[in-house]
Formats: sequence, structure tokens, C-alpha cells
Amino acid sequence: GVVDHFDAARAVVDLGAEDVSADFFVGCIDRELKIRFYQPKTRKSYRVVLSGFLEWLGRSPSTACREDVRDWLELMVDGGASSSWVSVHLSALRTAFDKMCGRGITLGLVTPRRSHKLPTVLSTTSVQRLLVAAPSLTEKLFLSLLYATGMRVSEGVRVRFGDVDVERRQVKVVQGKGRRDRVVSLPDSL
Repeated sequence: GVVDHFDAARAVVDLGAEDVSADFFVGCIDRELKIRFYQPKTRKSYRVVLSGFLEWLGRSPSTACREDVRDWLELMVDGGASSSWVSVHLSALRTAFDKMCGRGITLGLVTPRRSHKLPTVLSTTSVQRLLVAAPSLTEKLFLSLLYATGMRVSEGVRVRFGDVDVERRQVKVVQGKGRRDRVVSLPDSL
């Protein structure tokens, strides 16, 4: 059978059994995020969100309910927050309260839809001017590599000599976004 309840013994913080302070709660959640190998930027964002929510709430985390989350999100939307920032807040609250503490206070709340905008694509002459303006051959090669392969800057700075396979015309991207490895094509021009 399907079990639809959460065992309180598995909660990071058992909010039903004890009245905890906001700082203690945020600290416990951050520790668990660290143990689960969440990225440092994600952990920082979640700490900011949880601290802000609990400060606004003004009560113990154990008293938070779904209506409080709705009021908080509505306040953000009325204040002009973007859909992506509201999504980060909802994800942080969902992870902390629902996944780690088994509270279910975000059940039924849907992540806001993000707008999809077309990317700005540089013209051929703009790219050539950018490459000519590069102060050194190393920087010119780096910019060319990023442009030709579509790698992110954070991925490009980690490329090592052994990651480039000239015979197959491939570059191995190690631990890119989402900590995933992938292979990108290396154009003849490079």
C-alpha cells in the first residue's frame, strides 16, 4: 500500500513536538542542505528566504500554516517581486517545511510560471569586434571557446588541457550546471 504520512522521527526538525526558535530552525535546515550537497548559492538563498519568512511570521516555525505561506507570497507579488524570485521562495519553503519537516504547508501551491523571452544574439560583426578587442591571445581563445561551444563562463574556466579531444573535436565539460558532465562539439575554427 501507499503510505501518505510522514514519520516525525525522520524530520530534520520535529515541529510538532517542540517549539523551536527561527534561528535554530534555519540552522538545522541549512545543515541538512549541506549534508544533501545543495549548492552554496542555493543554501544561501534558502537561508535568506526562511529568515525573511519567519521574521515576517513573527511566531515559531511550528505555527506556520498554508494560509501564512499564501499571505507571504501574495505580499511579495504585490510588492513587485518577479515570478522567479517567488518561485525561489516557494521552493525554499517547500523544501524546509514539507520535505524536511513533513508539514505539507505548501501542498496545492503551484510554482509560478516564468516568462520566456528570446535571447539576445550578437551579430557576426559584433562577435568579431569583441574578439578583436580581447587584450591577449588567451582571452581571445577563451571568448571564442565560450561562443563556439555555448559553455557557461563557470564551465569554461574549469576546462583543462585533458578535457579537449582535438581528434574527435570535442570538449568534455566536467561538473557543469547541475553537477553534470557533458560533451560539447569543438568547431574546426578553434
